[in-house]
Amino acid sequence: MTRAIRSAECQESSRCGHARVRRLCRRHAELVGMSSHATVAPYTRERLRPGREPFLRALLRASVTHERAGLRVLLAAAGALYACVVIGCPRSFGYVYDFYPTAVAYVYDHHALPPPEACWICAHPPLFWIVGAPFYTAGMWLSGGDRAVAERSLCVLPLLCVASILFSCYQLLRLYQRRGLALWSGMGLCALLPCLAISACAPESDVLLTALMAAGLVRVARVHLSERPRWIDALAIGLLSGLALLTKYSGVLLLAGALLVYAARAWRARELGLLRHAAVAVGCAALLCSAQYAYNWSSRHELLVANGSARSGFAVLDLSERRKNLSHYDFGPLRLREAVALFDARTPGELDAQPVYANVWTSLHAMAWTDMSMFSVNSRHGDPSPPYPDKHIPRGLVACLLYLGLLPSALCLLGLWLGWRAPSRWPLAAYTGVSLATYAWWFLAQDSWALKTKYILFLLPIYALLASDGVEHVLQLPGRAGRAVASVALLGLGGLFGCAGCYIAVFAFG
Repeated sequence: MTRAIRSAECQESSRCGHARVRRLCRRHAELVGMSSHATVAPYTRERLRPGREPFLRALLRASVTHERAGLRVLLAAAGALYACVVIGCPRSFGYVYDFYPTAVAYVYDHHALPPPEACWICAHPPLFWIVGAPFYTAGMWLSGGDRAVAERSLCVLPLLCVASILFSCYQLLRLYQRRGLALWSGMGLCALLPCLAISACAPESDVLLTALMAAGLVRVARVHLSERPRWIDALAIGLLSGLALLTKYSGVLLLAGALLVYAARAWRARELGLLRHAAVAVGCAALLCSAQYAYNWSSRHELLVANGSARSGFAVLDLSERRKNLSHYDFGPLRLREAVALFDARTPGELDAQPVYANVWTSLHAMAWTDMSMFSVNSRHGDPSPPYPDKHIPRGLVACLLYLGLLPSALCLLGLWLGWRAPSRWPLAAYTGVSLATYAWWFLAQDSWALKTKYILFLLPIYALLASDGVEHVLQLPGRAGRAVASVALLGLGGLFGCAGCYIAVFAFG
């Protein structure tokens, strides 16, 4: 029985005395981790009691009534901003602004995958080169052989990936019954996150990996929440996991999360048949990527072929090197004022020479909301080919964005703290924990350059879901103080989304 059917049955439970319906309703409420009334009809009972301020009551009711219209406006605005980024950016490159087009050009020229020594990035799994080759070929054909135009045509691929990510975020939010302002908040965080918007013009494997893992996460959540997991979900998880493993080695986290969910359900409910679903997922993933990894072993005698920096992260026993690298990082408090100062043209030296760049929390936060790693001050000191020229982004806008960007993180922590008992959140928490632990294990083998939000961008749907949970909890706060907190939170999110839109527009044409 599908989740939609169970929700409909919960709606009718108050008018029906059927015992089976009542049991299903209780099961549904247990899975979702909230009452059936709040799940089915948000903003209609506790949140709209007479004590609420009229404006807030009207806003909450309108957010549910005009939910689809609001989403259309939000997505249309985000789409326009993405188009501005793709059109306005002087170069279609991301962090490693020349390697990915080089690898795709090799596929076009030689009709074969590039060997690891062909370029610095060519040692990575090849799915991006394979998928990007048709776009590069179309650009060459339409431009009459102009390689600059062909490289720009690669922007279509990350743009499609960003659209897929937004769709997966929407599916996950609806799967967990987000409605109204909670749904708008979660989608706004995804659609207007500058790191994701800038990825729309950056042909890199990270945005492709995020699209695949976000789609797989939706399937994993369906397996956990459904009464009877379907074979189609196991096949989809296996397919998406295999494609993710052909994109980056970190794609294995999707398969690991799925196996964790299957094992947990099989153990708790004594449903040993679910192990067959897990076997199907593993088999499908292995079938897709076995040829590539067999080639790695036969040609290089290494299962994981990568460049030197990535290879160092695979050293399981090199604990002394990781302990030494701890001195390169600052795990202290946020240093947002110093991050804002990096956007001042008078700031001397290179970006990675600034102390704030090694602060873990500041770097990850700033690169999510400003992507400051793209603003290397080398561009102000004569570097002829920076990833992006100096955009002259106002420091006031950067400051507002960074400080207001703390609000969704606080809402995310609130949602995690208040909803940790809900069984529906356990797989997400485990998946997030394993992913962050793996990322920490990897970047401790590197210097501070590894602190990039794009490496954990695949956790964006979970971040949006937990933040929407926080919004739900804030909107349910009682009393005058609760109304004040809810109003401040909504105003803060509105200001954040406005600043993010302005930032993306200035980034594109500034």
